[in-house]
Amino acid sequence: MFVFIEDNNNNSKIKSIFWGTLLVALGLFFLLKNMGLVALDIPDYILNWRLIVVFLTINALLSKKWTSVIFWGGLATILYASLLLNISLQSLLWPIIIIIVGVFIMFKVKAK
Repeated sequence: MFVFIEDNNNNSKIKSIFWGTLLVALGLFFLLKNMGLVALDIPDYILNWRLIVVFLTINALLSKKWTSVIFWGGLATILYASLLLNISLQSLLWPIIIIIVGVFIMFKVKAK
């Protein structure tokens, strides 16, 4: 006899389908754009691969995963700031690593 357990986590399935579809559509758009098959006048600083990090931030925010929100949101901020301000990521790398280490030291949770 088989017992079927109903999955009450419908919201998770819907979220997975939504984000998966969004990423596939974005990937197809970037592929077609790079092949010269799509010609839209959307500025590159708005619609580029960095947008994926923004979507990851939004997903973490909706899931209320605050550590992920800080990580992905910080990464998105750094990536877009470097693009918009025309700053090399290499010049930002070490200060950012030092800041991240400092934040982890400040909020380090001790195991009991």
